[in-house]
Amino acid sequence: MTELLAPAGNVEALDAALGEGADAVYMGLKSFNARMRTSNFSWREFEAAVQTVHKMGKKLYVTVNTVCEENETERLYRFLSYLNDVGPDALIVQDFGVVRMCQEFFPNLKLHASTQMNVEDAAASNLLLQEGFERVVLARELGLEEIRSVKQNTKAQLEMFVHGALCVSESGLCLFSSFLGGKSANRGVCTQACRRFYSAEMPAGTQQGYYFSPCDLQLIDHVPDLMQIGIDSFKIEGRMKSAEYVGAVTAAYRYVMDHWQEDKKGVIAEGKRILSTDFARSKTDYWYGFDNVSDGVAKAGEKILNPNQAGGTGIYLGAICELRAANADEKERYLTLAKTMPSLNPEEGFQMAQLRGGSYEPDTGDSIRLHKKDDTGRESHKVRIITTDAKGNRWIDI
Repeated sequence: MTELLAPAGNVEALDAALGEGADAVYMGLKSFNARMRTSNFSWREFEAAVQTVHKMGKKLYVTVNTVCEENETERLYRFLSYLNDVGPDALIVQDFGVVRMCQEFFPNLKLHASTQMNVEDAAASNLLLQEGFERVVLARELGLEEIRSVKQNTKAQLEMFVHGALCVSESGLCLFSSFLGGKSANRGVCTQACRRFYSAEMPAGTQQGYYFSPCDLQLIDHVPDLMQIGIDSFKIEGRMKSAEYVGAVTAAYRYVMDHWQEDKKGVIAEGKRILSTDFARSKTDYWYGFDNVSDGVAKAGEKILNPNQAGGTGIYLGAICELRAANADEKERYLTLAKTMPSLNPEEGFQMAQLRGGSYEPDTGDSIRLHKKDDTGRESHKVRIITTDAKGNRWIDI
């Protein structure tokens, strides 16, 4: 049976993942993990999490997936000793120095090869199996038939990402952040250089956009095929995401994994409906829509990258028809007239969000964000009054 593995960047996300049906969760502590910019777990929180997860009959994996430096050896040893005492179900690792230390001093710690190792074939999977790894997290850059081939030629457990952020380079090999920001993604402090807004001087003039920003991975359409191949674990990316995001994505994949055999088309459609509330970036199925990866390279720009927007999308509400000052003395307060027009591109609409995120019915006191189609010119305002006229137009006083 395929495991559903969800991210837990904090206690709230952990609760959301478990509550929505994850079979296992993965998390990092305050050091030696590739998501150092999220809150992560204190030792006390981690110990409580291990107890909670194990009482539920589920599994918990810890990320120790950064490249370590020589001056960190003693601290790494103490950290691994602590993990050995607490007893997570496995460590997700990248650095072979970490691997060797575990094998020599803490042989009871099971090891999973991080996607940062960039494993793309059965030969690498089998080598890691010989080195004592229980599971291999495949590189995100593989297509469906490549994954099938790896599975047919290895006895290692295979885990793969099915949803979440993508790297503009390849996981474990990207130096973009180091080059532009001076901080290494392989040390857990990626500056997200690929999400920045760039200008380029072209023969036709200056062009601007998020030219290196990938869409988010979404493989919910391919869940049935991947389960039939025999993938051991579906992994959701998102240790820096909100509990609401984790809950929505976990619920969607749980539903499709459990019910796709009943009504494949209808179940996947419902899964996508649930995912529409994740408020993340626009989506791509990456290399899965091509017969082979080489065919996809030429079309990658139009399918994988989104130069118009680097941030979240949300649910389409309507098109702004008019924007005017409420009165001459209050030029910063507006009346916004909007009406639902589903045929329009969602990028031409506006986005409502609570200050702390989440999906809901908008109400007075909430925040409304206005922005241009390229996501620039952002303005945030409080919603004061919402009324609907006889024609169905929504008047929002902000």
